[in-house]
Amino acid sequence: MKSVAIKLLLGLLVQSATSSALLQISSDTLLDEEKTISGDITVNAGSSLMINHDAELSIESGTIANNGNLCIGTTDTVSEMSIDIVARNINNKGNLIIDNGDSGDTSTKVTIGSLINSGFLRMNLKDSSESFSVTKNFINSGYILLGHVSEFDSLLTFEAPKTGIQNNGTIDVSGTNVTINAPITGGGCIYGNSMGTDLTIDTDYSLDQTFWMESSGTDSKITLLGSGKNIPIIRGFGKKSMIVLGRNIPTYNGTLTQPSYDPATGIVTISNMYGTFRIDIGKGYDGSKISAAEQTTCGSGSCYAPSLQYNGVEPAAATERPAKCAANPDLSMAVCSTCVSPSSSSAVFSSQHSTSSSVSVPATSIQTTSSAVAQHTVSKGTSSTTNDNGQCVVTEISTEYFSTLHTTTYFYTTASTITAPVTSTFITTTYSKV
Repeated sequence: MKSVAIKLLLGLLVQSATSSALLQISSDTLLDEEKTISGDITVNAGSSLMINHDAELSIESGTIANNGNLCIGTTDTVSEMSIDIVARNINNKGNLIIDNGDSGDTSTKVTIGSLINSGFLRMNLKDSSESFSVTKNFINSGYILLGHVSEFDSLLTFEAPKTGIQNNGTIDVSGTNVTINAPITGGGCIYGNSMGTDLTIDTDYSLDQTFWMESSGTDSKITLLGSGKNIPIIRGFGKKSMIVLGRNIPTYNGTLTQPSYDPATGIVTISNMYGTFRIDIGKGYDGSKISAAEQTTCGSGSCYAPSLQYNGVEPAAATERPAKCAANPDLSMAVCSTCVSPSSSSAVFSSQHSTSSSVSVPATSIQTTSSAVAQHTVSKGTSSTTNDNGQCVVTEISTEYFSTLHTTTYFYTTASTITAPVTSTFITTTYSKV
């Protein structure tokens, strides 16, 4: 029979040699040594977890339950970092930040079975190969920010479940080129701040949302696909934002009619080759200033689509924040700064875990020295020994990441056979602020 030794993550209890692990965070914790993390992740309220591995990080999880602060990515603005997250379920009630940095050409890909967000979820984008996919359930009552770090038109591959999106919160796609081909219910808000935002929605699906394009001096647009079956509610229509009907027509089709505007309802009606569209743009517009136009929709200038433009004084419907659209909390990786931030104190963060036989395994603590603080060096050392329980104990000491000195202790237990019913393996991490 073949014996095995298993190395796992912080505070793991493994029920068999092949089962997944549980990472439960009840204090401020930094994981920056793991390239791949597998298993469920739970962050308790009042706690923070930062997961960082340069230059690539992969997370495969059954359930990610965040009730505190969970930051996945890098705080280094010159770093190139790829992030790949696959989770069966994400339930976010706190602040979940996914950020692969401001520079470079590496990408973030997030694939989720079921997403329930009642907190703040931010995914920073920096190129045109990022993806955010939800396959089963998409429920948002909080704030989701899918925005480009440089605030310009960047393509996001966005996939929603066929059952649609239930949103009574706010989904922010500022600076992003995104297409939503799914029903949207819940009476919430989908928002772009006009910094090159290009939002496409299909009017043949239910659209129980307010689509708001906040004017900020840069052109943006909403593209309406389909045949006009449903009436979208669009706010912010004005001189710097337009409504495009369809896309990429090889030659311009002159069947576009002049729009008609009903000041009593705030609905504009226009017909073209796709059908008759009725769009709720809000009250207060001068109908004589709403005109049909021809919009170039591809880089070569050979593709066209009919569009709506407005050249009059913008009413309140174009300038005021709709009541359903929340303000951006604008939180970043800094919400997890308690995991790594410098301090004059040498306080020690420690944790303690128990094996399946209730043998207590205390964390090793380390006090920093003034010379370590002054030099800001990056160093690592490893030592090993055998404890009274017959476990091999390996201790790694690192001075890095904003000069935070941390010690990681790995406890290895060797099972008698590969089919052993219970194998308990633990890792404890101790942090000292410097």
